[in-house]
Amino acid sequence: MLKKEALQTIEQTIGYEFKDKQLISQAFTRSSYHYEHTEVQSNEVMEFIGDSVLSLLVVNYLVDRYTDKDGSGLYSCLDEGEFSAVKSYLVNKSFLATKMRKLDLHKYLRMSVGDEKQGVDCGISVLEDLFESITAAVYLDTGRNLNKTKSVILPLLEIEKELDEYDGKFKLSYKNLVQEWCDK
Repeated sequence: MLKKEALQTIEQTIGYEFKDKQLISQAFTRSSYHYEHTEVQSNEVMEFIGDSVLSLLVVNYLVDRYTDKDGSGLYSCLDEGEFSAVKSYLVNKSFLATKMRKLDLHKYLRMSVGDEKQGVDCGISVLEDLFESITAAVYLDTGRNLNKTKSVILPLLEIEKELDEYDGKFKLSYKNLVQEWCDK
């Protein structure tokens, strides 16, 4: 379990108090730490859960922001490619790592001695994984309540600010561009 001071700082920073402190402790536990301390679970499964929850939260936000319904059905200001580009931007490694650095919580990450020596806590993938794990911890602690999770996670992403500043300027990823080219 993380130290009480660390838990308090994490909860204060993200604006959520955990009922089950073990969930947030696990979110901050890399698999390398788990291999040295087998009695402690790693955050790997939480990364998987958080990745999926984060995608759904972002998609829901985009649907709320860019679509509406009328007698003819759902209509949108964005086409499928634009939706994909915006979503990809908001859940990509670099974006999540930047947000995690801003929160400055990676210093509480539990990792192996070797990882500490290498300074992996500042790596883009590690920071992304941590953000996803925090998302999962909140989601699980709220009893898998997406609305409660949304109220905690979306402010951390500063999603509204990002979209207001960059609206219409998102670029499709190379993967999406290749996919579009192949479809033609």
